[in-house]
Amino acid sequence: MFAISAIGLVVLGFMLFSMFVITCIILIPAIFVVEIISGVIYMVSYLASFDIMQGSGIEGAILTPKVEESA
Repeated sequence: MFAISAIGLVVLGFMLFSMFVITCIILIPAIFVVEIISGVIYMVSYLASFDIMQGSGIEGAILTPKVEESA
């Protein structure tokens, strides 16, 4: 009886440990990667909108028409 419960505890502990390892190795870096990607997208969109408003920079030069030369 004790051997069966010990094997069950070992199996249960191994399952919990594997779940913990999977969580630490896969989920936490995935959360960090998603946060970094969303932050980069937010910064790029913010800078692009700022350049469009100002009419300067690479994005502004591509996306906004040049009114000064046509005048």
